[in-house]
Amino acid sequence: MTKKIFYSITFISSFAVISAIIIISAFLHIYSRESAKEKLINEGNIIASAVEMNGEKYLEKTDFGNIRVTWIDSQGYVIFDTVKNPEHLGNHIDRLEVTEALENGEGIFLRYSDTVMQTTLNYAKKLSDESIIRVSALHNSFAGQISKLINPMI
Repeated sequence: MTKKIFYSITFISSFAVISAIIIISAFLHIYSRESAKEKLINEGNIIASAVEMNGEKYLEKTDFGNIRVTWIDSQGYVIFDTVKNPEHLGNHIDRLEVTEALENGEGIFLRYSDTVMQTTLNYAKKLSDESIIRVSALHNSFAGQISKLINPMI
């Protein structure tokens, strides 16, 4: 009888801990994703305004840290990119955030990478000359967030 009670308590306790980890991770993930989106949109708007005033000169002289900045012409061809040479990048007209920005003035889209278990947040803003400034930043996926939080929570 004592063993049955012990196993029941152990099972219920384990279930409660695992449930708490999942629920807390879900809330943290949602909060951090929304916070990252807001930050990316703000930075994208600032960068777009600076490009409107100073053009490519601003992009070449600025260190954007861990944010990737891409300047795309109205046909979808990359003019400038902080990570890769624009000549090696394909046409971006089919990217959802770019299409949305061309239609509505701005667009935001999340892409998930199974390889790095991270989501790329992409925000695009249309400039007055019909070109697009797109800013991108990595964000942990839900699985990535749980894997980082599981040890401290246990």
